[in-house]
Amino acid sequence: MRSRSCQRARKPCRANPLERIVNKSVHCPPRGASKLVVGFVLSFTGIGAAVIALMITRVVSAQVGILMLVMSVGMHLGFGVLVAVHRLIDRLE
Repeated sequence: MRSRSCQRARKPCRANPLERIVNKSVHCPPRGASKLVVGFVLSFTGIGAAVIALMITRVVSAQVGILMLVMSVGMHLGFGVLVAVHRLIDRLE
């Protein structure tokens, strides 16, 4: 029986969907969670690199560049909380 194969977060979820419904102790991570985290990290890194490049080439001043970086951090944190709340609400239904 493969009911305990999903206990570790690093292994893929191999439990039968019916078995997950019947046996609540089987924990499977959401399928899109790692892709979502990678997307956030790549997005933040890309925007940060672009802002730093604009600061180096003197297109924007240092103060405006720092403000853009702070705005990017706030935006990513806000959308991260929004996505986390959305996932929690989906689990409740």
